[in-house]
Amino acid sequence: MRENDEITGLFRRRLEGMEMDVRDGFWENLQNDLLKAQTVSGKKTIPFSPRFYRTVAAASVVFVLGVASAAFWYFSPKEEIEQAFTEVATLAPKGSLDGDIVQETFPPVRQMASGSQNTSPLRQASATPAAVAEEDENENVSLRVSITITQRLYGNRQSQGGGHYAQAGGLHYKPLSGKSSEQKETSSVSISEEKDNKTEDVHALVRNWALKASLGTSLPKGDFAAPLTAGVSVERRLNKYLSLEAGLQYNYLPVGKSVGNDLQALAVPLRLNVALATFPKVDLYAVVGGSAEKIVNKGFSEDPVRLSAVAGLGVGYKLNERLSLFAEPLLSHHFATDSEVRSLRSERATNMNLLCGVRMTY
Repeated sequence: MRENDEITGLFRRRLEGMEMDVRDGFWENLQNDLLKAQTVSGKKTIPFSPRFYRTVAAASVVFVLGVASAAFWYFSPKEEIEQAFTEVATLAPKGSLDGDIVQETFPPVRQMASGSQNTSPLRQASATPAAVAEEDENENVSLRVSITITQRLYGNRQSQGGGHYAQAGGLHYKPLSGKSSEQKETSSVSISEEKDNKTEDVHALVRNWALKASLGTSLPKGDFAAPLTAGVSVERRLNKYLSLEAGLQYNYLPVGKSVGNDLQALAVPLRLNVALATFPKVDLYAVVGGSAEKIVNKGFSEDPVRLSAVAGLGVGYKLNERLSLFAEPLLSHHFATDSEVRSLRSERATNMNLLCGVRMTY
C-alpha cells in the first residue's frame, strides 16, 4: 500500500499543471455521438410487424386444415362407406338415402296407439266427447319387441326323456329311432368311400406319365461277350391296364480279338405294357414290343438297321407313391439281314435279356 501511494504521489507531482489543447468542436461532436448511441440502444429492432406474424399464423392453420381434409378424403374408403349407407337405407322400412344421410320416417306414437286399439262401434257411439278427451289424456302406449331364434342341432344331441330330442328352442319334440341313426351312419360311410374313390381317380389322372431309366445285359456266346445296355424311356398310361412305352437305348457289344473291334449300337424300342396284377407294393405286368437297332461304328452299306421283337414279364416294387424299382426278364429275337458284320445279334438271334432300373411317375 505504501509503494502505491508513493507512485500516485510521483505522478501527481510530475503531471501537475500540464495542459493539452484539443481541436475545435471536439466536445460538441462527442456529445452528439453519445445522444445517437442512447437513441439507437433505446429502440427495439423488429424485422416484421405484428400484423405480418398474425397473417402467417392464420395462413398456416388454414393450410394444415386443408392438407388434413384432402388426405382424409383421398385415403377414406369411399366405396365401403357408400355401401354401408345403402344397406342401412334398404333395411329401414321407410328409409331413404339423401347424399351421406340416412333418413327414416316413423309414424307418430299417438297414431300407432290409436290404430292398434280395436274399439267397438257401440262404445264409440255411447262415449261422450268429455270421456273421449279424458281417455286420450290418460292413454298409455306400450311397445313389444319379439325376437325368434331357430336352432337346428345335428349329431350327438342329448335326449330329454323317452328318446325325444329338443327342436327349435325346446318348444317341439321329435322322436329319433335307431334306424335313422344307422341310415345316417351308412350314408356318411358311403359318402366318405365316394370321396376316397374320387381322390384316387384324381391321383391316377395326374400320374399318367412315367420316366424309366434302365441297365441290362444279355447272354454271351463264343467270341462275343455279354453286352451292356443302358436306356431311358417314357411311358404313357392309356387306360387302367395298358400303357405305351418308347425311348432310346445304347448297346455296347464287345467282340473277341479274332473278330475285330468292339461294336456300339443305338436302338429305339417301342413296347406295350399290360397290367396283370396290382398289389399295395408290387405290380406285375407283361411286355410286348420291338425295336430298331443300328451299329453306329459301321456304315449303312456294311450293316443296315436290324429289327427285333421282344416279349416278357415285368415286376415293379413301389418305394413310395412316385418312385419304384423294376426288373424285366425279356426274350428277344433279331431278324436276319444280308450284313457280313458278325455280332452277338447274328450269332445268337434269339437271346435272353434282363433290364433293371428305376421308374418315376408324374
